[in-house]
Amino acid sequence: MDNNLPARLGVVTALLSVLGAASLLACQGLEDGSLLQDAPASSDRPALERRTGERLPAFSGSSPARRGWARVDDLLWIAEGDVEAYRQGLVHDGDRYVSVRAPLPHGTPAGRGYRLRADHIALHTNAAWERAKVVAREAEAHVQRLVSQYGEALDLRLPQGPLKLIVTDSRGELETTLAGLVHHPVGWGAFYDARSGNVYMSLEPATRGALPWQADLRHEMTHQILDLSRRSGRRGRTFGTPWFWLWEGIAIWSEGLGGDMGSQRAARFRKRHANGEWTRLAALARLDAGSFEGRHYDQTASLMDYLLDPRRPALRHATFSIVRDLLHGSVPADALARRGGVDLPTFEARWQQTVGR
Repeated sequence: MDNNLPARLGVVTALLSVLGAASLLACQGLEDGSLLQDAPASSDRPALERRTGERLPAFSGSSPARRGWARVDDLLWIAEGDVEAYRQGLVHDGDRYVSVRAPLPHGTPAGRGYRLRADHIALHTNAAWERAKVVAREAEAHVQRLVSQYGEALDLRLPQGPLKLIVTDSRGELETTLAGLVHHPVGWGAFYDARSGNVYMSLEPATRGALPWQADLRHEMTHQILDLSRRSGRRGRTFGTPWFWLWEGIAIWSEGLGGDMGSQRAARFRKRHANGEWTRLAALARLDAGSFEGRHYDQTASLMDYLLDPRRPALRHATFSIVRDLLHGSVPADALARRGGVDLPTFEARWQQTVGR
């Protein structure tokens, strides 16, 4: 349960520390401490695990009615006393009512900007209010889509308390945050911080190779939900060799839930594949988080389309069973051959036949 959530929840000044004080375990949930700065003592703690009950409770935490909240826009929960003002286009910033059309004071960090609370997410952002609502709606929809897709297959249960998202309006703010958290600059559009349990994202795209922000959000929230749904002792652990590619693969495939997001990846990989610029699967399986590059993400997207194609139910079931076991423990390198009934060279040959179709 999020005990720090203020009573005037609709839009209050966030009580979180500024983004620069947040901890990071990186886009992939990296365990390799050599890639990261030391985690600050003030970092958030991930939400508590929940081992029983519904996979997707109506409200993660205590009943909003008991807190004196009301639902607006069929999305957000705000204090009942703020509802009439909200209908007039006003929100409470902790001290007074302000217009949703008025920008936040210049320089307001995302962690101290608007706070929007939906059933399963708590969004902190310095984006404009109407845009923030679009992000919150997409995030909430992705939670529900993800549990619908994977809840039974992967035995997922959302943790106690909301999933936290810190969304910056500018890319520069995200890059400044990353510079203080990782030893080497990176070009991520978003990342999941397994030490705090938060997702961080920028709405401003990178200058090269950027995907729509919806794809970044869905990708990192998939990491977040899968990681926080498992036992606390397993959180933050990468799948590692030989299964790191599948940890990324399930998040890449989830980018397309709710609408196609893979056309850019597919086009890039078809071109590389035609030029022979792709990685053999035996080598891909040996890559760890530090070696996984953008081209590997595009290739993995193609692999996941093959593995999870509904026309191959046995292979799809085998893939989900491997992911489920990885969430709970280790899996042997030859699990795909054992469960999918096909060795790696045969699988590689069959997959290649589908590339470019």
